[in-house]
Amino acid sequence: TTDLAGNARPSPAGTMPDMGAYENSNGVASYSGDNYYVSASSNYGNGSSTYPFPAIQQGIDASSSGDTVSVAAGTYHESIDFNGKNIAVIGESNETTIIDGDSTAIHVVSIHNGETENALLKNFTIQNGYAYGQGGWPNDIGGGIAVWNGSTPTLSYLIVKNNYASEGGGIACWDGGLNTYTLSITDNSSAGSGGGMIIHNSTANLSYTNPNGNNGGDGAGLNINQSDVKMVNSYIGNNQSSGKGGGIYVNDSDVDFTTLHVYNNSAEAAAGIMCDIQSNMILAYSEIINNSANCNGGGFYINNTSTATITNSTINNNSAGCNGGGVRSDDGSKLALANVTMSGNSANGYGDGIFTSRWNHVKLFNTIIWGAADQDIYLDVEINARDTITISYSDIKSGQNSITTNDLGVVYWLTGNITTDPLFADAASNDYTLQSNSPAIDVGNPNAFYNDDDSTRNDMGYTGG
Repeated sequence: TTDLAGNARPSPAGTMPDMGAYENSNGVASYSGDNYYVSASSNYGNGSSTYPFPAIQQGIDASSSGDTVSVAAGTYHESIDFNGKNIAVIGESNETTIIDGDSTAIHVVSIHNGETENALLKNFTIQNGYAYGQGGWPNDIGGGIAVWNGSTPTLSYLIVKNNYASEGGGIACWDGGLNTYTLSITDNSSAGSGGGMIIHNSTANLSYTNPNGNNGGDGAGLNINQSDVKMVNSYIGNNQSSGKGGGIYVNDSDVDFTTLHVYNNSAEAAAGIMCDIQSNMILAYSEIINNSANCNGGGFYINNTSTATITNSTINNNSAGCNGGGVRSDDGSKLALANVTMSGNSANGYGDGIFTSRWNHVKLFNTIIWGAADQDIYLDVEINARDTITISYSDIKSGQNSITTNDLGVVYWLTGNITTDPLFADAASNDYTLQSNSPAIDVGNPNAFYNDDDSTRNDMGYTGG
């Protein structure tokens, strides 16, 4: 058949005829497949590679679990929702494929209908989400990406920037789970906790996940609350907190951190990392450097009956306006430092290296505390609140004389301690490895369990063991 002008109807062949007297050749045939295509330059389409959809959400809506939505480079002014589908939404490049919420989208990306780790978002910039003043939870979390309601997606090779929320300006995971790999989380802000990212009542595995240059309340870079989190090979720097935890704030959680670089963060307290309220933390092969707190805990702050073990790590050149330039421990917490190097930390109050207050138990072994100040360790005391510190096989600049006990604090100065310059390779250039003639080499704990990788006796400091 033909229309009034003699044009073939339908056109193109295989499509449905247009309404009205005239046929428009811009129609496309229906398409069904396991890979749907999207291009910002397309005006219309069916999701095929020849006629891609113009919007990402169209590709998601057309797909089924197991499908892939392939998105060409371009800027997409929309917000997307996975709608419970375990699909892969993959951009061409995270620098050139942009989903822009235009500061009107509550969440630029929403994943909240039970999606599993098979739901993948990869190779995008996610920007300009605004989840604030939108009527409460969940509309006030996760301006860039919001995950909730039991969903456990995978996020990979993303740039998440310039988003804002009440909590979790860049990313929020709430009552769910998260798997991340190679994320840049930058220049996001929150009115409350987690300027870059918040994880609440969730389980997360974070790898190469880098919150940098974010602003917020507790945990300006990353806030972890009532969660179980493993994080590896990540950089957390240049974040600014109006509260606690410029880099990372951990509350009532179990966390395992390996190879973290926590640097140049600032906060009212706990500029680098805060371990708070019955949390359990393992921190290994990491560095906490050049962080600055207006008051307490320049580098690391543990509080409220929490437990932390720090191994093979450096805590250097941090500062506190009040107490605990390197480390502060409060209120019945337990802290163990094994093969840790601390140098160049400072406090305007007490405890350039370590400050403790109210029933804390600190253990140091195979550790170096060395800096310009003599007041390396300060045990604050209150009536009926006694702190203890146990030190063995460690190099403390001025020995027991550098530990202020205020009469009630107890120091267990055990075997193997020295007070000799460890001979760092080049402390001025932040190289805290040991020179070949260092007195801290091969004098750590002689138990074979602590031996160095070359099977020799443990060296003191972060390179040993």
